[in-house]
Amino acid sequence: MARPQVVVTVAAAPSRRGISTPTGNAFIVYPSSTGVDYPVTFTSAGAATGNVPAAAAQHVADLLTQGAPSVTVVRANVEPANAAAASQATWTAALDKLTTASYGVGQVLIPGVASTAAHAALVAHVNETGRVALLDGEPDSTASELAAYATAVSNSPGAERAGLCAPYITVPGDGNTTRDIPGSVAAAGLAARMDGRVGHAGRAPAGTQEFGDAGRVYGGSDVTASFSDDDLDTLSNAGVNPFLVKNGGVFLYDWLSVSSDDRWSQLNFGRLAMQVTTGTADLLEQFLFRQIDGKGQLFAEVEAAIDGYLLGLYNNNALYGASSDDAYVVDVSGVTTVEDIQSGTIRCVLECAFSRAARRVVFNITVQKPGEVAGGSN
Repeated sequence: MARPQVVVTVAAAPSRRGISTPTGNAFIVYPSSTGVDYPVTFTSAGAATGNVPAAAAQHVADLLTQGAPSVTVVRANVEPANAAAASQATWTAALDKLTTASYGVGQVLIPGVASTAAHAALVAHVNETGRVALLDGEPDSTASELAAYATAVSNSPGAERAGLCAPYITVPGDGNTTRDIPGSVAAAGLAARMDGRVGHAGRAPAGTQEFGDAGRVYGGSDVTASFSDDDLDTLSNAGVNPFLVKNGGVFLYDWLSVSSDDRWSQLNFGRLAMQVTTGTADLLEQFLFRQIDGKGQLFAEVEAAIDGYLLGLYNNNALYGASSDDAYVVDVSGVTTVEDIQSGTIRCVLECAFSRAARRVVFNITVQKPGEVAGGSN
């Protein structure tokens, strides 16, 4: 008979999925010459293990750990060793299987592949689907190399929905080892984590903010490349989002798109546009097959439905304005023509003012002489 005692064992906790939101899901394309040819969605790391290659399963686990609610993976038909040389068509063929009708929206990535072809395929994909792409450099890419990656796609349609996050982040591995995870994986998890916290995709998942860990990579201890102040200016000008060692951890410290269009410089704009687009589309489904009356009642219902949806975003500070009238405008009756009505079409125009993320705080300090009263005199 065993003596009375308390026995404590320690085991690694399974990866927990984040809070489910329409915009937090992650989509991974992984290179492999064998395996299933259709997308598979995982909500646990255990389910991915054994069903996809070990590297892809690890990406699933990392995404769930950082905050993604689900991860959908699909195979690109190329050997991992040849991924950097794969054609854009190879990546596009895999991305095309991730239809929005079946899998929804969220962040799309090809983790660890920094080729021009992979980046171009991702940006083209989000331009067609309304999703958001997160791109990678190499683990040791310099600031100038990262800026070149971003600039290469900065004028491409869809660039406003694409961000480049670098470098890789060092996290614990098995035993006493460490391993490095691509910036795109960490950033996708952080974006999903923030969406779950604030209820919309318009908040930048960077820095500490009121949460203390808004941009913190759980488990992150170091990064694979360091940047000087001049480097950080180069990255910011190109729309590259750096991971930095700060405040005792590793934090994402910007949230920019690679777009050359200043109106879309912040990546939260592209992500919020993704949310508004899919949210209003789902909302308007209820009006299909309704009768268009001559009294404007259906038009008023459509306007009221969209107004209510946007008011929720405004009250959550995702839209900017002193009042909701300043933040958005919805017009149905004024833009739906007689010809539209004859063809059974309801037309809607929507304008929104997205709230910007504060990226700089400026303050002045005045040093008083001993005995002087701050802000006044004796």
